[in-house]
Amino acid sequence: MLTSRTSRDRGRTRAGTWIGTFTVAALAAFTLTAAPARASTAPPAPPSLPALAAAPSDGRALWCGYYSGTAPVSRGDSGNEVREVQCLLRRCGYDVPVDGLFGAGLEAVVKRFQRDHGLAPDGTVGPGTWQALRKCGTTAAA
Repeated sequence: MLTSRTSRDRGRTRAGTWIGTFTVAALAAFTLTAAPARASTAPPAPPSLPALAAAPSDGRALWCGYYSGTAPVSRGDSGNEVREVQCLLRRCGYDVPVDGLFGAGLEAVVKRFQRDHGLAPDGTVGPGTWQALRKCGTTAAA
């Protein structure tokens, strides 16, 4: 049989134990904050090329944001300098992954780029090749 609770019954659980006002507030707060977050079912966004660091029309050298220098880069190298080469090659229309590894495949693409742009096809990205890459990237579609 259900009966209404009186003021002397407030704070008493159904088992008959007493709990204080602070305990009730703490339990309520815990219940509200401890709810599990819902997992997103959306697929992760695909990786994209970084935004250009300089707009093609402003006259500054173009770079992808990995490296802005002109130090020589060649087969066996890895890191941001290589990522910059790969990114610029992609902007110039060459299909290469941007993974930061300068292997045989990238060397072949660099040699093809050098031949296409009237440079000695040695496979090393030196100052002349850097300049051609950055110039080419200003006119190619991203």
